[in-house]
Amino acid sequence: VGEAAVTGAGNLNVRYVIHAAVLGDEPASLETVRKATRSALEKAVELGLKTVAFPLLGTGVGGLPVEEVARVMLSEIKKAPDTLEVTLYGYRKEDAEAIRRAL
Repeated sequence: VGEAAVTGAGNLNVRYVIHAAVLGDEPASLETVRKATRSALEKAVELGLKTVAFPLLGTGVGGLPVEEVARVMLSEIKKAPDTLEVTLYGYRKEDAEAIRRAL
């Protein structure tokens, strides 16, 4: 939890999938979201990726508030190198609005 792992992408039209776990035996927390986001960004940089996309971590089954997750994830994304283009997305219109407000 809070760590990222890299796998092949299977039939997806991308080179890698970076898995970032935010819950396990313990419930999801904003701290595990922060750590998982940071770890996934570090993996993307190590792999020399130019782009990476993240869903709002921990807001589904994890039950974390979308607004707070967007704020925490964006604070980590802003620390990423300028050479890495990062997209943060949600599944609902309300998610996108929360991301915009957190910008």
